[in-house]
Amino acid sequence: YGNLFITRVLIVDDASTDDTAVVFNSFKNEFTDFPLEYLRHPQNRGLTGGINTAFEMFLKDMQMNNPAIAYGLMDGDNSHAPLAIPDMLRKICEGNDVVIASRFRPGSRVVGVVWWRQVLSFGLTCIFKTIRNIPGVRDYSCGYRLYSPKIVEKVKKRFPNDVVFEKSF
Repeated sequence: YGNLFITRVLIVDDASTDDTAVVFNSFKNEFTDFPLEYLRHPQNRGLTGGINTAFEMFLKDMQMNNPAIAYGLMDGDNSHAPLAIPDMLRKICEGNDVVIASRFRPGSRVVGVVWWRQVLSFGLTCIFKTIRNIPGVRDYSCGYRLYSPKIVEKVKKRFPNDVVFEKSF
């Protein structure tokens, strides 16, 4: 693990109406240190579609000559801080299969998320902790995650088509 470097960034536009393509085109030439790619779904497939596309891309990357040491998901609405990636990557390098940027850790902040979604996230976390408590997991609904190649492969073997089936939050 040494210096952090990004080998590839993929922006998945799920046929959004929020000018994602315009924003991407306005800054794509500013990033020359790594490939920045844009993929637009022909129709809106929701959060599920974006996650499933990402896992397909992770699997493709794993088959390349120089695959990544971790694969990440984050929202593009400025609610996830990219500066958390080095600490998350460190946890992957320490042997963790999944690292979640939890909103429920000391010092964390929630930015750009309406109050009722915060309440829903907290409620879901309470329910999941009661039904299926996973040691070390504090936030079950946060989509800002890094995955080890080992877990990506395991998940894709178990769910070869779609990794996620739910159509919304």
